[in-house]
Amino acid sequence: MGVWPAGTETLLGAVDDSTPTTQIVSRLPQATAMINEYFRNQASPVSGMLEWGTKEFNNVGLATSVVSEKGDAKKILLAKAEEWNADCIFVGTRDFKSAFERFRLGSVSTTIVTDARCTVEVVRPSDEKQE
Repeated sequence: MGVWPAGTETLLGAVDDSTPTTQIVSRLPQATAMINEYFRNQASPVSGMLEWGTKEFNNVGLATSVVSEKGDAKKILLAKAEEWNADCIFVGTRDFKSAFERFRLGSVSTTIVTDARCTVEVVRPSDEKQE
């Protein structure tokens, strides 16, 4: 008998909340190319993470769906939780480099904790170095 009740479902989600480069393309074409390349390089690790998570959840008997969207992470995650009538949301943290960056981008995890209608667990990265 597993830890999770029979019929428990999970939804793994990744939201690309990057700023579109269409506004700067005519003024800074080289910067636009660099930014687009950076985001293309980020897609592969995210895809791998979702595949790994799906496999791990399936291995313990949890039915798993995956969603990957582009937009405002706060709005999308809260909407998905409502749509799924979620009992709990697990959300990761971002490693902001400065208080200004946190202010400018806002905190997805803070908004989720504040506005979600269910339990929220904020998962922080381990302090252990990965080898």
